[in-house]
Amino acid sequence: VFEGIWGKKMQSSDVYKILPYVEFGKMCILGKRGKSIGVVQPIAVGASKSAAIAFARDSPTAEKLAKLIQEPRFSVLKTLLETTEQTGESLQDKLLRNIIDASLFAGVLGTTDMTTKCVQSQFKDGNHVMMFRKNAGSYLHELMRLDAAVQQFTTALDKEETMVLEGHKVAFSKGQPVNMVMATANRDRSVFPDPDVFDPDRENLDMMLTWNGQLKHVMARNYSGAPRFCPGYQLSMKVAKEVCAQFTKDLNQWGGFQRDHKKIEGLVKIKTRGYFGKHA
Repeated sequence: VFEGIWGKKMQSSDVYKILPYVEFGKMCILGKRGKSIGVVQPIAVGASKSAAIAFARDSPTAEKLAKLIQEPRFSVLKTLLETTEQTGESLQDKLLRNIIDASLFAGVLGTTDMTTKCVQSQFKDGNHVMMFRKNAGSYLHELMRLDAAVQQFTTALDKEETMVLEGHKVAFSKGQPVNMVMATANRDRSVFPDPDVFDPDRENLDMMLTWNGQLKHVMARNYSGAPRFCPGYQLSMKVAKEVCAQFTKDLNQWGGFQRDHKKIEGLVKIKTRGYFGKHA
């Protein structure tokens, strides 16, 4: 994800410095820091952010951003960064930090969530191995329809609107902050037949909303159809496909017995190197 965003090759030392954000970042953002291991979480996340900024500072993307922020169309963003964040950082570092926050949380954590679920599902159920190998893209789409990495977003209404909530009509004024739950919309029975059934062959998967807009508009990068679409959709899918395929490539080909009894014949070992260099 980082190499794709910044156009720069990461060294192993860079990975280990930034890795703590993946381990602790989501808990900090969700307000759980300090509840289990004291101050380690915020300190680790702060250090990983600094390492990420140092990595990004001399990248091709940073050079482009430095030019873009000086353009008149981004004058509001420039003023916002200069006046609302009194951190002592340069304008460039503030810009990089904000993009890194978004990419680490929405990019790395979101993609990691999707990839982890992909691997876990195949180890639990032989049918998932076959479905993934049949069409990895459709498999990941259906996986994220049923259990998305990000399941809701907040916005403000741009006009007066009346909604039906638990059977009651409720009027909202323009500007009302609202929370939209994509997880519920992705199981709408009027759109997805048998919404709780895992089916990567659904003909209308392009209607799902997981990547902040109907998938067909996200894939086309259509700002009119999905103004807030996830700009990292293609990258997240590419990473998840390749990593998931690598972690599950040694799973046996599933025959009739394995499919019917959901039993793995043989032993599969996966070795990963942890933050402190130990194998798990």
